[in-house]
Amino acid sequence: MFRSTHVQEFCDSRNIYLDIIPGEAHWKLGICEQAIQGTKNVMSKLVEDHPDLEPRDLLAEATRVFNNREMVRGY
Repeated sequence: MFRSTHVQEFCDSRNIYLDIIPGEAHWKLGICEQAIQGTKNVMSKLVEDHPDLEPRDLLAEATRVFNNREMVRGY
């Protein structure tokens, strides 16, 4: 691999699933980009209601929401 193990160790220590997406795998990039767009959308809505929250708290809450959403037919 062409990367250090620091990122992997960081994720492992925090029980974060790290999925490496190659730039050539366009079918995987769309899924990743949709997740990022959804996270940004949730963070934007949260900051409207709670402007005093720190960005890391907004990200943590948006991630919690996405991790707990109900899956329907695999989506």
